[in-house]
Amino acid sequence: MQLGLAIDGEALTSVSSGDLVPFGEPLLSSIPFTGCTTRNTIKLLWLNNVFQQLLNDANKVVISQHA
Repeated sequence: MQLGLAIDGEALTSVSSGDLVPFGEPLLSSIPFTGCTTRNTIKLLWLNNVFQQLLNDANKVVISQHA
């Protein structure tokens, strides 16, 4: 199981044509800078820079954001 989804059935996929930046803050606690997104994608370089180091006292929400 990954993200609480069962893995014994058909794959779950989704295609989004909208802007992902508004989802950044609630899901990642951060909004990607201009130039770090392209339409409906967030650049991995930005994700790596922001979520590379997990603090020792991180709570469950922060751990989920880094995962």
